[in-house]
Parts: sequence; C-alpha cells; structure tokens
Amino acid sequence: MSHWDFPRSSASVHILLQLAAEHDLAAADCLAGTRITPAQLADPQAMVSARDELQVARRLQAHVGADSGIGM
Repeated sequence: MSHWDFPRSSASVHILLQLAAEHDLAAADCLAGTRITPAQLADPQAMVSARDELQVARRLQAHVGADSGIGM
C-alpha cells in the first residue's frame, strides 16, 4: 500500500457521483475499474481506498473534459 492509499470515508465518492449525474454520467460508469459497489455506498459507515476514490475522479474528469471548469 502506498503511503497515500489508505481507507477513507465514502463521502467524497458520493459527492463525485452527484456531480457525475449533473453531467449525465451514470454512477456505474464512474465506479468501473474500482472495487466500490453500490451496496457499499449505501452503507454510511463504508470505507473506500484512496486509489478507488481517485479512479472515480479520473473517470468523471475524462467524461466532462479537462476544460469543463469543474475544478478537479
């Protein structure tokens, strides 16, 4: 495990998925390539890896484009 890749709250993934929905990107598409499941996100105590969280952000940014201005 890298020093930055540690378990963290799934709260930021929820925020990223809300932003994805605003840009017509399905949650399943954002979660592709991660170990995060919809069932896991339904658990308010769920933890996700920083690596998976970063993958969600990357998929969102790839969808909206680097010039979208969404601040990532």
